[in-house]
Amino acid sequence: MPPRNAVPVRAPVIASEPLAAYGIHPRPSRGGIVSNELIDRLRDAEGI
Repeated sequence: MPPRNAVPVRAPVIASEPLAAYGIHPRPSRGGIVSNELIDRLRDAEGI
């Protein structure tokens, strides 16, 4: 029996329409991954 504070696992939600039907138009990848660490470094460099 799982512990009482265990988070239930849900199946992923599958959209019945393509993303464009929801106004989402993904752009093609331009290369590297943008991580929170990278964003933090850029903010520090800009003094934000």
